Amino acid sequence: IKYISLLGFAFTVLYYTSNHPELFSIIDFNLNKLPKVSLSDSLLEKYKTELLEYMETHKPYLDPDISLGKLSEQVSIPPRSLSEVINRSFGMNFFEFINTYRIKEAKKQIAGSCENKKTILEVLYEVGYNNKSVFNSVFKKYTGMTPTEYRAEIIN
Repeated sequence: IKYISLLGFAFTVLYYTSNHPELFSIIDFNLNKLPKVSLSDSLLEKYKTELLEYMETHKPYLDPDISLGKLSEQVSIPPRSLSEVINRSFGMNFFEFINTYRIKEAKKQIAGSCENKKTILEVLYEVGYNNKSVFNSVFKKYTGMTPTEYRAEIIN
């Protein structure tokens, strides 16, 4: 009898709420409206310094499989915080941040390859790209010219 009355109560509540949905309109289920917790300015600056130091000394951008999670582990900064550091400090996302380093390195290698006869294909693999068309489009986006045009300009 106890279970029957509990079951009857549950059906009554279900029936009533399905016929009066306005009862739930006062509940806001949108979790995106929750305030986002961001890093303090001092912690942001600390993480930024650590990140820049790590990028210069260890060159993780040369790893073709680098990801936010992987870099986060390497620099010991939580992924969400690392993303915030890159977004707020540099005004870019993770991939744009990595690409700036890769293209900078590619420009150095292309300039040096005039003497050592390194091909563009060798350069793109050495700076962390796996695909020539992606490398060419990113290089052009950041420099305004293709790697071949860049090399030709340096030679002249």
